[in-house]
Formats: sequence, structure tokens, C-alpha cells
Amino acid sequence: MKKNEQQYLNRSKAKISSKAFPVLYQRKDQCCGCSLCESICKEYSAGAIKMIEDKNGFRYPVVDLLYCVGCKRCMVLCPFKPKK
Repeated sequence: MKKNEQQYLNRSKAKISSKAFPVLYQRKDQCCGCSLCESICKEYSAGAIKMIEDKNGFRYPVVDLLYCVGCKRCMVLCPFKPKK
């Protein structure tokens, strides 16, 4: 591995370890697959959330930790998250 590639990986690991990331769901029954989180992320952030199909054809959000800025707008918009 080249030196600049290793430096990039080290910076990426440091960035990931220093942030608090959103947990959109822990079990699949905690997500309706509405894609609101993906939409808000594309509008206000780097598009870190992608909807990925599972083996049954249902779509669930997956957060790319390298692109997530930690704004948690996805958590606020999610209809399954309790509102304070």
C-alpha cells in the first residue's frame, strides 16, 4: 500500500471513530422502507444513506460512515422514531 493511501485510510478511520452516527433501525420491523431518510440526506448532506434491497425485495437504509456528517436529520424525519 502506498504511503498516501495509508494516510487516507488513517484519516478515514479517525473521522469515523470521532463521530456519533445515526442508528436508523436495529431490527427490520423498526423501518417501513419509506426512503425519507435517504431523501433528506441527499438534500442536506453528502448522500450517505442508500436504500438497499434485502433478499425478500424490501428496501432498508444503509449509512455510509465515510460520507455521513452526523447531522441526524434522518432521525428527526423518520416516522418510526419517537418524537420528543
